Amino acid sequence: MKNLGHKIFLTEDKVPPTNPEIACIITFKKEHLASELALYRPTIFIDTKNGYRRIYHNFPVMEKDICNKVYQALINPANLSDHFYRPASFALNYYHHKLFHFSSPKISNLSSLIREVKAIMKTNYTYYSIATSILISLFFTKIGLPSEYPQILEFIYGTDLFDDLFFPIVFIFTTFEFTSDLLLNDKIKDHLSICKAFISYLLWKGAKWQLRRIIERYFPTNFRSSLYGLSCSI
Repeated sequence: MKNLGHKIFLTEDKVPPTNPEIACIITFKKEHLASELALYRPTIFIDTKNGYRRIYHNFPVMEKDICNKVYQALINPANLSDHFYRPASFALNYYHHKLFHFSSPKISNLSSLIREVKAIMKTNYTYYSIATSILISLFFTKIGLPSEYPQILEFIYGTDLFDDLFFPIVFIFTTFEFTSDLLLNDKIKDHLSICKAFISYLLWKGAKWQLRRIIERYFPTNFRSSLYGLSCSI
């Protein structure tokens, strides 16, 4: 028997259809929040007129033990190197090597590293927020969101907890795309093309490894079976 409720509907213009297989909606139109499906399905509205901030609707409330584990792991300074420094260093080395044909010596300086990370995230938050939305739909559609989701890693650019949680995956993707934009002198403007680019990126073995690390570090073992696999309708 086919399991219901496993698809993510990504839309820019199409009104979400009434389909029991759709578990979560990601939309760029506020009007879609009034659609029949969005009235009872978890929905993420990406507000393009407000800096691509995300607004969440109809998500269940996360159980306290998952919420506590996520917050404690993010706050734990022992995780900072694997979660922030190494992914940021890898991405920025890629950026400098592709554009300037050398690995940047500046990234050994933490303040310079943070400054470069913030600049890339701020100028390319379209990529960052869209990719984060897809991961939220994969990780949290079924288990829900915390009742509050303040930003934890306040030293980087971002809007909420999820920008912090998915940093190791999304910052590398954003930097890859930003680097390609500069090399090709062209930027992806179509939102659904960005969605497709990120879904393709998730097939890279490096992204899969980071996904496993996040699941193992931030989610209790007994809840891992609740995380959705990737099945998107665009």
